Amino acid sequence: MTANVKFKLLGFTPVENKAKVMIINSGRIISIKLKEMLHSEIMDDLNRNELSAFYRKLHQSNESIWGSLRIRKI
Repeated sequence: MTANVKFKLLGFTPVENKAKVMIINSGRIISIKLKEMLHSEIMDDLNRNELSAFYRKLHQSNESIWGSLRIRKI
């Protein structure tokens, strides 16, 4: 599997919890929410370092991967 054929992760916006991704063919830069990016084809094209940075940012943002699933204390 080759990485960064279609997309390249450029960075993150600190306040909005979005990732900045460049479309390599056109050079356009898009901003996408972390949860939306998790289930997109962009994830298949990132290299190991970019995936690591993405999951680190997702974990630090305290944004639930499973939606609104919360554990209650009984």
